[in-house]
Amino acid sequence: MIRSIGVCVFAGMILSGCEVSTSSGLPEYDTAGAEHQVVERLQALRQVVVAHPDSVPAWGLLALSLQAHDYPEAAVQAYARARSRRPETFAYVYLPAILLADRGRSEASELFERARALRPEYVPLRLREAAWQLDLGQPQRAIDLLDDSIVMSTSPARASLIMARAALAQNRLDRTRELLDAGIRAAPRYGALYALSGQLYRQVGESELAELEALRAQTFRTEPNLDDPVLATLYAEGISSRWHILKGQGNLAAGRLEDARTAFEQAVAARPSDAHARNQLGISLQALGQFDEAADSYRRALDLRPGFAEATSNLAMSLFSSGEQEAGMNAARQAIESDPTGAQGYLYLGMFEQAMGRPDRARGIYAQGLSIGMFDVRIGIRLSWILATSRSPSIRDGRRAVVLAETVNEIEGYDQPASLDALAAAYAEYRAFDRALATAARAQELAIQQGEPGLAAAIERRGTLYTQHRAYRE
Repeated sequence: MIRSIGVCVFAGMILSGCEVSTSSGLPEYDTAGAEHQVVERLQALRQVVVAHPDSVPAWGLLALSLQAHDYPEAAVQAYARARSRRPETFAYVYLPAILLADRGRSEASELFERARALRPEYVPLRLREAAWQLDLGQPQRAIDLLDDSIVMSTSPARASLIMARAALAQNRLDRTRELLDAGIRAAPRYGALYALSGQLYRQVGESELAELEALRAQTFRTEPNLDDPVLATLYAEGISSRWHILKGQGNLAAGRLEDARTAFEQAVAARPSDAHARNQLGISLQALGQFDEAADSYRRALDLRPGFAEATSNLAMSLFSSGEQEAGMNAARQAIESDPTGAQGYLYLGMFEQAMGRPDRARGIYAQGLSIGMFDVRIGIRLSWILATSRSPSIRDGRRAVVLAETVNEIEGYDQPASLDALAAAYAEYRAFDRALATAARAQELAIQQGEPGLAAAIERRGTLYTQHRAYRE
């Protein structure tokens, strides 16, 4: 239970001891087009407010549900009703501040200040208020809100990013670099840090470094977790298909596959016409090894949205994995036709050609995939591996294999054992055996540290070849 919101709000209909005197005017909102379960939920909460117009928790829960289901103006009004009688309840100040800030409304400033007076050490509030101050063109104010040990120890990467943005706005370039480096040390896979770093490099004329950072930003899409239990109540209240998808994606990322499938099934039930929800359900089913069921879900997504490239490429993987190789390859080709600049179709089709024992075709497909859009590390490392390890001399190209593998590892920070393994194989094909051995040793060490004993053993076997000045052949 979240103390700052108060037991009464989350007791639902248990309203005793929480009655206050207020008027019964209700905010207006239009639920036409809303999902039926959302309409029913809001109607039920509205009825509670009508029956108990003096209940603060009834107003607060209505406000929360309105915010969760995208009725911002009505939510602001309902929060104001609750706050007028319970001004010390943090949630009634903090949540509408976020809502107003997201919409660029100036009233957010006063609410952020009031929320900070109530809970000055609540780090998520400080981060959100600092970002709001940046939006207002007040970089020093943003820095002042974050530049202390409480914030930096709790959320170093997020705080470093916001402070770096503020420093860049002040044209303090060296300080921006320091803050970005600190953030990257704290969260090496936080893509937003690399995006801002690329912006800094472009500003100082370092175009090659800017391009590298742009590749890293594209590769690393994760964000560090921010523990915000007050805002998390929106997730608990959210019952629309959008919220079920968000919950499913969170479960999927955490490896909770059954929970992910359940959430995506709820999203589909809430909005059967949503192709995105059906595609997400297919992904969870595929992760569970239920390839036929996944393929059916992808087909339903494509019925709803013909030419949906992601669903088409996902269908290709499910078909190929279930033994329908030719159908899977055809689907991958269709994905490329639907989105010629998307990497996933090329990646899967190349993987299928490799699995079918046709590395020459895979090489051409991967090369084509790398020639479009931004560099994709998944394709780059697979092409490097073919160029370094193929049994066919006509396919191998040690120099290019090294360039590709070095590019991938530079983007990834030289800390992924599989990519380092490919780089070691490329060095061996290029006859740089000392570098191959050193790289393989590092790859094996990381594989052990990251709990991949099978990969570590394979790298060790390849390393034995390198000591004999022999390249590895697939």
